[in-house]
Amino acid sequence: MPVNPTRRARLLAVSLAVPLVILAPLAACGTEGGSGSASEGTSSTTLGTGAELPAECSCLATPCGADLCPVIAASCPTECGVDFAVDEAALTCALEALRDGTPGAIRWSFTPAPASGDEGVIYILADRLAIRGVSSLTQGCGTAEATVHGPLPGPAVYEACLASASQPERFDCARQALAAVGILCVPSDNACD
Repeated sequence: MPVNPTRRARLLAVSLAVPLVILAPLAACGTEGGSGSASEGTSSTTLGTGAELPAECSCLATPCGADLCPVIAASCPTECGVDFAVDEAALTCALEALRDGTPGAIRWSFTPAPASGDEGVIYILADRLAIRGVSSLTQGCGTAEATVHGPLPGPAVYEACLASASQPERFDCARQALAAVGILCVPSDNACD
């Protein structure tokens, strides 16, 4: 089945140089997404697409905070179990910000093979709450996970990640899911249908 080039472009536009609000046009594509476990929240913001955001997610229209660290760039030039590479300074900075609940943005980019990978952002908000969004590309098929709002895992989780000697484990820890999903900000979408 051919990929709709407009929808694919929207998904691929979620780059680390562009705020997470780029995901919002996906909500206007008419697809359904999310796990159904998130509550709806109260709408207070409308984006240029006409999509309404729950009040807890309204900062996505601005975006939600300045970058706290350089982008965590990770790759596997030949094989992930053999030659995983990551920017250690950016990774440590991000894990410390997540541990401390420092308000701002943490961004990552992962390229395990040509024409595949994922990019994402976690906006850390007050009181250890956060908004997380991820886009991925696998064999030319783009997907945007649901953008969600909820609590970060506890500081001890990130402290253990900082102590780990495994680069892949530390990287996965920095981009892990929220402790729980409280609010669905923007539904998921993919450019493969």
